[in-house]
Amino acid sequence: MTTGSVKIAGGLSEVARDYDGFFVDLWGTLHDGFELLPGGRDCLERLRGIAPVCLLSNSHRHRFVEVDRLLTMGLTPDDYDALVTAGEVCRNRLAGDLPEGCGTNFLFIGMEENAALLDGLGFGRVEQASQADFVLIGDPELDRQDLTAYREVLGEAVQRNLPLVCPNPDR
Repeated sequence: MTTGSVKIAGGLSEVARDYDGFFVDLWGTLHDGFELLPGGRDCLERLRGIAPVCLLSNSHRHRFVEVDRLLTMGLTPDDYDALVTAGEVCRNRLAGDLPEGCGTNFLFIGMEENAALLDGLGFGRVEQASQADFVLIGDPELDRQDLTAYREVLGEAVQRNLPLVCPNPDR
């Protein structure tokens, strides 16, 4: 079926062979945060029979955290060709090329379990904005919290014109 110049496919199977590879989002596509969604594994298997499959997540964490999460849901690295997270891209970017004039001390704002993103790269975590070269946000739910507690520290960061790094800019 076509509408004007746009082809309307009846499903992915009708067009999958037209592609050299597939990017598949994790949350809401393959899983709901707790378990695989119905048909997800079968879809990956069929797609991989056609071309490579790269799983994507805008998670602020290392890719291995997502690999481990998928393992608990029964999906193994043999079920896909690659997995990329926003956190891993951020980590690699900061490891390879800091913005000009930016030092390595960062102020972390977020859930403590997410503070390890830059571990092993030679960055120093500080507790005061006055000591920081940039601010790292590590909480995808930060916009749902009372930000009053962060007002002073973020105000100082703004006054110092510190770069803000947010690996998971969901909202």
